[in-house]
Formats: sequence, structure tokens, C-alpha cells
Amino acid sequence: EKCVKLTGREDHGITLATVNLLTKNYRRHAGADADWGGFIGKAALESLMAPEAAVGIRYYYGIDAAGARRLILVGVDENRNDLLKGAALKLTLREPHHRYGRVLTSDADHTVIPADAAQMTLRYRRSAAEGAVIGGYFGKAALKKLLAQPECIGARYYFGQEDDGKPVIVLLGVDIVGRDLLEGVLLDLSMLCPPYCADLNLLNSAERLSFPEEAEAAYCGKRSA
Repeated sequence: EKCVKLTGREDHGITLATVNLLTKNYRRHAGADADWGGFIGKAALESLMAPEAAVGIRYYYGIDAAGARRLILVGVDENRNDLLKGAALKLTLREPHHRYGRVLTSDADHTVIPADAAQMTLRYRRSAAEGAVIGGYFGKAALKKLLAQPECIGARYYFGQEDDGKPVIVLLGVDIVGRDLLEGVLLDLSMLCPPYCADLNLLNSAERLSFPEEAEAAYCGKRSA
């Protein structure tokens, strides 16, 4: 039994000042050619939240065949488990920093086959330190509020970094000409994995991680002495 369940009503809101701090921290440590973020269309996000059991969306970090960091998205239920039998997995579109100001297309097909998604998340886990953050969760209510903004065609995400080096994702709306909706809903404070992880599956299978049962026990204070 997981000690923390999800409600879909979690508050992920942050200020623009915090967005600037987190994204600057990331860019300060990223390589010169590293992507700053990417894009996911409104319809793709809504499809992941459509199943009755879905209370939000989990993202997993992945690395594609070109070596670029991507996000793989999946619906998640109140018990923090990934809805792999529901809507198809979604893959965010790359937006390297020299292309900002453009949106590839709001109705792009973000679908990725499970085997490819699993390979990308595996590459990321192999590159990460033991116990590193491999993903996070955003609740349905916050995501719907973001997508309901006038002119919003989807979400742009930016890679961010806490002062202690922990990676985070910043989400904001984007309009049809590629402008960030900076006056609107800004999201971070995602529930990171670990410790808020799903049961083992093809997207997170334990490799170099004490995950997820040991992470759950440690977080709940139930680890035996």
C-alpha cells in the first residue's frame, strides 16, 4: 500500500521569478548545444487524462537515438501507477533553443510505441546517478487549467534545475505562433520520482536504482533497522 496517493488536485503553481531561476540554473550547467525544452500538443495531453482512472500525467526522462533528452508521457492513477493499457504513450517534440518562437504543429502525432519509449528511458537511467530523479507527476486539475487558457494550443516545457542540482520540469502554455503564455498558468512543483513512483514497468524497470519499493519504504519511514 503506497503511503501517499494522488488526487489530481495537487497545486503545482509557481511564480515567473521561480521559473527564471530554475531555467537559468539549468542553462548554466547544460552544454552549449543542449535543448532547453520541448512541446506537447493540447490533444495529446487531453488524451492521456481521458481515462476514468487518470488523475494526472507522469513524465519520464528519456534519451533518444540522437542523444537528445526527451520526455515520455503517460497517464497515472491515484495509486501512482502508470496507465499503460489506456491511451497511447506520448513523446514530446524537441525544440532546441535556436528554434524558440516557433511551434512545430499543434496537431502533431506524439504517439510513441512502448518499445521505443522503454529504450529511451533505459538510456536515461543508465546515464544517471544511482537514486537520481527519473521523472515526475502533474495533477489533472492544474494541467486542465493550463490548457483552458485562451489561445493555448499546448504546453511548452523547459528543463530546470534546483540549487542542489535536482532536475525539474517547468510547464507553461503556448499559443499558435509559439509565444509563451507568461502571464498565465505556470507549473512546476511536480511530485518527483523517486519517491513518488509507480510500480515496476517497462518505463521505469529498476536499474541502478533502489526503486520503487525501497524508495517507498524509506519515504514512509518504514525501512527496517
